[in-house]
Amino acid sequence: MSKILIVDDDAEILNPLEEMLKEEGFVVRAFTNPLRALDFLRTQSVDLSFFDIKIPELNGLNLLRLAREVQPK
Repeated sequence: MSKILIVDDDAEILNPLEEMLKEEGFVVRAFTNPLRALDFLRTQSVDLSFFDIKIPELNGLNLLRLAREVQPK
């Protein structure tokens, strides 16, 4: 079963996307806080990630760079 990570500070976007993917059978983890998502990635691997580009604490591009560094192999 494919695991998907979603990070978006807007719950109005995040929640429906999370529910839609779960209904399709995916295992989904969703975060509004990019730093919590990064902590999650330190211990868990995912098959696909969706990151909002404009996140207040850490923009999506920087989150992607950091996620690549901490993602378990």
